[in-house]
Amino acid sequence: MTDVLRIFDLLPQYKEKYSQYEVFAKKENNNWRKYFIDEYILSSNYVSSALLELGLKKGDTVVTIMDNCPEWNFLDIGMAQIGVVHVPVYPTISRNEYEYIISHCEAKIIFLSQEQYCKKLNPILDKLTHVIEVYSFCEFSQYEKWDVFFDLGKKSIEKHAAYIENIKKTIKPTDLFTVIYTSGTTGISKGVMLSHQNLISNVKDSSDVHVFAENMKAISFLPLCHVFE
Repeated sequence: MTDVLRIFDLLPQYKEKYSQYEVFAKKENNNWRKYFIDEYILSSNYVSSALLELGLKKGDTVVTIMDNCPEWNFLDIGMAQIGVVHVPVYPTISRNEYEYIISHCEAKIIFLSQEQYCKKLNPILDKLTHVIEVYSFCEFSQYEKWDVFFDLGKKSIEKHAAYIENIKKTIKPTDLFTVIYTSGTTGISKGVMLSHQNLISNVKDSSDVHVFAENMKAISFLPLCHVFE
């Protein structure tokens, strides 16, 4: 990771060194759906393009209330490479905590992965004045589907491709990458502001403890909104 300075710098390094290995795998209809690095990069670019098409800019925030899935990672990188700040939220917290965090971070867009999360959001959505759009992975939901968002990115990628590459060059390792809210067990949740450099340095410093070989596989067992995961 010597040449990795920002989170999204991981992708071209992966492509150069480990392109023969799948990046993610998830079960779909009892079969493993595998994702390789080219699809990861392309999907992340579609996310960036869709966010730009919706008018988001560097410094804006997006909330995800999602279970672990490859799409979470596409969103994470897609936001990062245009300077949009990812605020991942624990799905199991209360409705009041949803309202507080989404309002406090002034989220522009929300992504939801399950119907139960949609139902928790429904009664408070009118109070979330900064939110301009909600997207859902749920089959039965009043919100726009993930596919609509993703297709928007596909359709507008030629329009935004050069801008995405240009804005990536302006993002510094010290720029804000994510805000992760504490569990709030001793009071109101606090938003912990983490830069690209914060996370990259943690990985580098712990690499001697967690020794991984290039052909190893890992189970994603913690919520992806947990900083260790």
